[in-house]
Amino acid sequence: QGGVARRHVLVRGVKWRDEGIDRIALGQRLANAWPKALLPGGEEGLLAHSGILGIAEEMYRDLEPWLRDSGGELVFAGHSLGGALGMLLCFLARSRLGLGPDRLRSLSFGSPPVTTSTTGTSCCQALGLPESAVRSFVLDKDPIPRSFLASGPTYQLAMRQQWLRPLLSARQLLFQDSLLSEDKFLYDFEGQVFMVRWQQEEGYEVELVPKDRILEELALEPEEVAGGAMSLFRAVSDHNHFNYTAELAAAAALLRKKRPSSVN
Repeated sequence: QGGVARRHVLVRGVKWRDEGIDRIALGQRLANAWPKALLPGGEEGLLAHSGILGIAEEMYRDLEPWLRDSGGELVFAGHSLGGALGMLLCFLARSRLGLGPDRLRSLSFGSPPVTTSTTGTSCCQALGLPESAVRSFVLDKDPIPRSFLASGPTYQLAMRQQWLRPLLSARQLLFQDSLLSEDKFLYDFEGQVFMVRWQQEEGYEVELVPKDRILEELALEPEEVAGGAMSLFRAVSDHNHFNYTAELAAAAALLRKKRPSSVN
């Protein structure tokens, strides 16, 4: 495209009905959510979801020869777990191959955040990637991208337990980090976050969320997920990859109609 060579690494999310998947082993790895160092030796204070990083490292070993010889731009993309793995593969390619920041992009759809930092510097900043190189798209009521956010339904439900708050305060005093605090669960979104919403007057729109408003804009109450059959149906539907495809296509068509030169 435009004379630029481009390779895509597309990672599918989990298909639990697939008979080729070891569901128990995968479930155990996803449950292994406590952070570990993203880079060898823990440089830069970058952390990632232990289980998902382990999967990404296994994939990277298989992909590295192909990535090394790409000779152009590399685009990593995926839905749900696939998007989280794609982002980690992008970071591993940057740190281990030293590929230029202009050659790497990550696009995730309905994916949970799986990285954080102990220094206040994001993974993108530490690795020298522009914020625009990593983009996450989130549908209005999809609970999965909120899985590890303090404003997500899981953590909000846990924080309603009064006995938990003193334990978390004691943990903060003991370990002196921001994990499992009232303002932070485990992980942060990297790069740019886009909300895909239905507006009654405008139709589907894709809106870039300011960094300082991500927790607020992505807040989702437990009742919005498990408050009844309709809320549960909406949550499940919003995570479906077909809905991401349809709603982003509708938003792009509307934007193309309004501003023909703005969509490429």
